Amino acid sequence: MFLESTILDLPDMKPVVSCPYSLLGETPIDGRTDTNPEGLIAAYGNQVLDKEVFQKQMLEKLIWICSVMLVGAPHGGVLVGVADKEFRTELSSLITELASAASSEKGLTFEEAMEERLCAYS
Repeated sequence: MFLESTILDLPDMKPVVSCPYSLLGETPIDGRTDTNPEGLIAAYGNQVLDKEVFQKQMLEKLIWICSVMLVGAPHGGVLVGVADKEFRTELSSLITELASAASSEKGLTFEEAMEERLCAYS
C-alpha cells in the first residue's frame, strides 16, 4: 500500500541505489571498480537502461549483498572486506550458485567473470 500511494511506485521508473561507505580512515568508494566502471547504481525507465540490463544489474547487486552477508554471518558477522579476503572461495561459490538460480528463474544470461566483478566491491 505504501508504494502505491507514493512516487516510489512509478510504473516506468525503477532505481537500484547503492550507498557504499568505507571504514574510517580508508579511501572513500563510490561503488565503481576497475572491473565494473558503471558501479552498482542503475535505473530503469525513461530510456535510462533497457529492462533486461536493469534486471541483470539489480540481480547482481542482490547476489553480491546476499552472498557477502551469508558468508560473513556464520563467521562472526565479519566485515564485507574480511568476507572477501578470508573466505573468497566460499564467497565465489555462493555467488556462482545464486547467479545460476537467478539466471534460471529469470531467463537472463549474466556477463562473464561475475565473481571477480562482484568481489571487487568488497
